[in-house]
Amino acid sequence: MRNDIRSKRSVTAIRHAFLCLMREREYEDITVKDLAQRAGVNRKTFYAHFQTKQELYESMVREMFEEIFYTFIYPKPNPGLDVDSQVLMEDIRLFFQAVDRYREELEVLVTSQTSAVAFIVAEQVILQRADDIRLMTEALPGKVPLQLYLIRIKSFFMMMIDWWLEQNEYSLEEAAVIMQKTMRKNTCSVFRYQRTPGL
Repeated sequence: MRNDIRSKRSVTAIRHAFLCLMREREYEDITVKDLAQRAGVNRKTFYAHFQTKQELYESMVREMFEEIFYTFIYPKPNPGLDVDSQVLMEDIRLFFQAVDRYREELEVLVTSQTSAVAFIVAEQVILQRADDIRLMTEALPGKVPLQLYLIRIKSFFMMMIDWWLEQNEYSLEEAAVIMQKTMRKNTCSVFRYQRTPGL
């Protein structure tokens, strides 16, 4: 029990140190030695939890994206032809709340230098719940490459995140209404708020 608590404290300290260092310098300029020193642990302790700096980065981004993306990607009952507006609105609210919780991490971790890795992790997170995304498993099998759907879904999430973080004009409720109005029916069908016509 004591070792488990100590281990969690070490991981928390390492993650906090990484965020602090990412505010101060470029990702490429941060070393494991820097991370260990800032976290107040030795390098052996760092390597007990993470094999590399990139593994640390990916674990932090994955945890963040899982909470944010899964506000939309989760099992839903078979939808009808009309959008389930009530469920969609609630999920949009939850999405913005999740982005708010990770506001600092998003602004610090997803930079021009790290975005390529972040996007790969985003794709992995989406694929973990592929069965909960209609177009990837049920619509037009074999006709559209899976990669195109992944790009589309990633773009949807990143657009929403960018807009919410950059704007300060609308409350969460107002932003949720705006986002619901801008979501096209085909996007709603992807996330199972509406059945894809013809299926």
